[in-house]
Amino acid sequence: LISMTLMMLALDSRSCTIGLLVLTAFSFGLLPRGVFLKKNWMRRLCLVLPLLIALGTVLFQSSQLFVTLNGYSMEYFGKPIFNGRNTIWEQGFSTLLDMPLLGSGRINAGYWHNCAMTVLTAFGIVGYGLWILYFEIIMWDATKFKEDKCLQCCVTAFLIIMFQQSFELGLVSTAGSMLPYLIIGIMLARMRYLRHKKSA
Repeated sequence: LISMTLMMLALDSRSCTIGLLVLTAFSFGLLPRGVFLKKNWMRRLCLVLPLLIALGTVLFQSSQLFVTLNGYSMEYFGKPIFNGRNTIWEQGFSTLLDMPLLGSGRINAGYWHNCAMTVLTAFGIVGYGLWILYFEIIMWDATKFKEDKCLQCCVTAFLIIMFQQSFELGLVSTAGSMLPYLIIGIMLARMRYLRHKKSA
């Protein structure tokens, strides 16, 4: 854990470092692992968090809060709070408005540094809605096994990755990371095993 934290700090990725710290808190029981299976609203909020972060940033980038956060970020990290992502996300929403329902159909049309913006610009509001619904259906199914620690950990890990992907690339790409989808696969396999065990 210490080694991983040091490597994260060396990469200067604030979102990865925060994600690692939150995941560590869940791993050691400092935060309740089962909360996302027991509180539907929290799980759903986390699923759409990348969109909310991008939208909130674009809408309030001229506010005093944004200016204050920028000042703190420059002082402690030597770079702006969103490091230019506010401008990129604003361009993303402009692109979305050109083809709002189905998008451009091109995943790599831009480097949006936000998984929600990537899906929205590529597949539109319809595609984004179906994408989120896909994950929610699987996790809703997992709520039938709320006390299973494997499912609790999988759901928590996936949602933390979703948060981290509010600021980075990889979850949706022609050459993206397979780790988040591996977690979904483990969840599906675990639920199938639990159902089989219950019926045996």
